[in-house]
Amino acid sequence: MNETIIFNGHKYTCTKGQRYYRLSDRSKAESLLHRAIWIYHKGDILEGHHIHHKDANRLNNDIDNLECLEQSIHHKIKWQEKRKEMLEAILSNRGEPYKRSIKHKQETSKRNSKYWKESLPSEIQCPDCKKMFVTKQPKLALRCRPCQKKKHYSDSQEQRNCELCRNPFMVYKYSHTTTCSMKCRKIKENETKR
Repeated sequence: MNETIIFNGHKYTCTKGQRYYRLSDRSKAESLLHRAIWIYHKGDILEGHHIHHKDANRLNNDIDNLECLEQSIHHKIKWQEKRKEMLEAILSNRGEPYKRSIKHKQETSKRNSKYWKESLPSEIQCPDCKKMFVTKQPKLALRCRPCQKKKHYSDSQEQRNCELCRNPFMVYKYSHTTTCSMKCRKIKENETKR
């Protein structure tokens, strides 16, 4: 599909896949139609400036739709237009799966909350302290809450010997502490300052 426009005695053609009307013959005239229209109506284009289509329709070459912009500003506008087109393409192509995924999440959430409300609490005996406790998660809760905390705390603790007084002390195993008390720590700090 070729569209042809004759402007100022020159033939400009826009073939399928092209974004602008281009000069058909290789004369010394301006090769792009929108630039030729600008030069005809407004005069020469300043160096480092581009002719911009205000409505983003590259085939609308009406002089009221054209403006002369600095190259950097024109690139920013073009990038914003391109970004908008990309977002619209993504939303139009992937809009339905996105909506379905949100709907799926909502349905799953409703189903889980319904299950949680309907599940009956069961009574279980803690293997550590032998006390009975109530839970809605009999498969997950193997210990009562105090024993769970104690187990976690004991798993994350280790015994070390103080660098100064050689007394044993318990500390979080990933800690860099090497002294058993504030007193020993201050003594160690004073020794390193000297």
